[in-house]
Amino acid sequence: MTLWRNDTEGNNYLAVKLNGEPPNTEAVGARITLRVGDRNLMREVTLGSNFASNNPTDQLFGLGQAERVETLTVAWPDGSETVLRDLEANQRLDIHHPRL
Repeated sequence: MTLWRNDTEGNNYLAVKLNGEPPNTEAVGARITLRVGDRNLMREVTLGSNFASNNPTDQLFGLGQAERVETLTVAWPDGSETVLRDLEANQRLDIHHPRL
């Protein structure tokens, strides 16, 4: 048996939960893009790629040593967009569709 330990310290994160419009309340198909320093990080909200279960729709971004996110952009499935700027690391954001 192998036991793996993750002893890294000092790394930052940003957790994002999207709240979409009915009937797509989990915002499946939305794309979240972060600008962190000279890097772009992207996640797309999907369901159904696991056997006999769904993926969690919350998105977790590892930011390394970065303490801020310059820009967070949500491209919603209906084509609308949400842009947030200058966000602190190490928090969870609940972002609602612009029409909610």
